[in-house]
Amino acid sequence: SKKILIVSATDTCRKEFGTDVVSGIYLLGYAVKNDLIPLKKATILKAISGVVPEGYRELNINAFTLSDKREGK
Repeated sequence: SKKILIVSATDTCRKEFGTDVVSGIYLLGYAVKNDLIPLKKATILKAISGVVPEGYRELNINAFTLSDKREGK
């Protein structure tokens, strides 16, 4: 059977960061945290650090790790 998850990433990112531009990164972090995709947190954080421009890096890392700080699994 398949599960459908509804995650209000846009609202969450607007509340936390004042922008929803990082909603996709937040969802990626949520998916990794909940074992919905076979990727490791450390691998993605390394990729973010290596690819995202320095001025946006902290915002993206914070968005990716936000689900770690929220309720749930």
